[in-house]
Amino acid sequence: MKNSIGKDILSIGEVAHLLGVNVATLRNWHKLGLLQPHMTLGGHRRYAKCDIDKLLEKCSKVSSKISTQFKVRTPISKILFGRNN
Repeated sequence: MKNSIGKDILSIGEVAHLLGVNVATLRNWHKLGLLQPHMTLGGHRRYAKCDIDKLLEKCSKVSSKISTQFKVRTPISKILFGRNN
């Protein structure tokens, strides 16, 4: 999995990079039921690119509504799930 361009399935590292979060954050989101990856037989998390694209679109829509006058960086977990994790 050298390059995620054009792939339908992404590793946890690729998703962490795309979302700008640590892989531990993705594991926590999974434990909390906020993001559901597919598990391989070996126990590795794999994410459908379409699911991640939906999250990124949701994040984009919500963040565009946030006023830039405060210049406060909103954690992606708050944007996506309404909480700080």
